[in-house]
Amino acid sequence: GALAPTVALSGRDVSDFVFLQRMYEAGAGGCFDVLAMQGYGLNSGPTDRRMRPTTVNYGRNQYIREIMVNNGDAHKAIWLSEMNWNPVPEELPHPARDAYGRVTLEQQARWAPLAYERAREEWPWVGVINFWFFRLPSDADKDQPYYYFRMVEPDFTPLPVYDAMKDYITAHPYPDDSTAKSAEN
Repeated sequence: GALAPTVALSGRDVSDFVFLQRMYEAGAGGCFDVLAMQGYGLNSGPTDRRMRPTTVNYGRNQYIREIMVNNGDAHKAIWLSEMNWNPVPEELPHPARDAYGRVTLEQQARWAPLAYERAREEWPWVGVINFWFFRLPSDADKDQPYYYFRMVEPDFTPLPVYDAMKDYITAHPYPDDSTAKSAEN
């Protein structure tokens, strides 16, 4: 399972930093080839460079990377199992409406491609970034804040982030094997 960004230190919760270090101390370093974690930005964009252990932002994975390096795992990649921003509507009648941050549809559309770009330019140790999520099968959970992380509506109507990601992917194709081989020659 992926590490979830957690700043709490309670009887129920423990910081992802503390959890990972304890896992290393228990000998888990030899038990994985890739470390999975979540890469949410919540209320700030992907270029937010604040580095505080109590701040959950997109750059938080740099702390996890430092723990890995300090424990001899500089050769292992981090995979972001979930990444996105949540354009939950302000009028959502839910007490936890802001639990996952809240941005506009336009911010989500602007920030998602920037998240991929930042990793591409600054974090060669990030191997995979999974956009969370494409769609839900229905609008049955429309009253839940997690519903709004989507890229398209249940009927496949694209949201602005869909077009933004399509444009980004088109402009930055993943190199196939023939491109990589011709670059080596």
